[in-house]
Amino acid sequence: MKPLPDHGTTARAKGRPGSGVRGCSCPPCRRAENAYAKRRRHLAETGRALTVPAEPVREHLQRLITAGAGWNQLEAATGLGGCTLRRLRRGRYRRLHRSTAAAILALQPGDCAAPGRSVPAIGSTRRLRALTAVGYSRARLAIETGLDPTTIKRITAGVETLAAATADTIAATYTRLAHTTATPSRTASRASNDARRAGWPDPTWWEDYGHLDDPDFDPRTAEVRDKGRAWLAAEINHLMACGVSTHEIATRVDRTEAYVRQILAGHRSPGQRRQYEEAA
Repeated sequence: MKPLPDHGTTARAKGRPGSGVRGCSCPPCRRAENAYAKRRRHLAETGRALTVPAEPVREHLQRLITAGAGWNQLEAATGLGGCTLRRLRRGRYRRLHRSTAAAILALQPGDCAAPGRSVPAIGSTRRLRALTAVGYSRARLAIETGLDPTTIKRITAGVETLAAATADTIAATYTRLAHTTATPSRTASRASNDARRAGWPDPTWWEDYGHLDDPDFDPRTAEVRDKGRAWLAAEINHLMACGVSTHEIATRVDRTEAYVRQILAGHRSPGQRRQYEEAA
């Protein structure tokens, strides 16, 4: 049997309901339980309750599992036991500790995929298409990912599922290349032209909207994208004109520094560029 917690702790004061181990009522345990109850009341009164409703977390966990998350990978990523996760999935909990909920909600569909298991391919397809839009040809993407060119062609064209390991490889390559452009060449120009004719958004566009792995999001229907980007570009240029550094601008508009530099590169004069780089 698991050893009992030390005296002077809330766990020892509560005991183990249902196991026959009664709670302790010694002075140190009573003080610990009273302190816990006082803190819990205070947090609840200030809108920071220790527990939150479990149902939204259970629904999110189900989405993770549907997207290919494995139990072992979920345990490692959240620090939670498999028993807790399975009980949550079965709807055994009405409320969860706030930290438990945060650990699960921090994960996104596609995270924690079990090796060898198939996962939805939509995010991988969009990532390859976005890199094509900035000039990465099929042959170049095969070199960067270490995958066969035929595999790159098949995923870029659109498939329903692919191996989790392949999806991870493409995601890592996308993260590394998303804020770069391919070396200028005839092949790179052909790739970007093909992507433009097909209507494939580039990485900067996806960073604006962040729906790479959402199967319900259709970039063709995102009519507000141009207005959103124009507003963001204007805001970035305004902050640059005020002498704000790259890092501070990125923090204020909730974008990466690389994104800010890309926007500025297309919206400033040579004189402004020198002034900005000196300020940064």
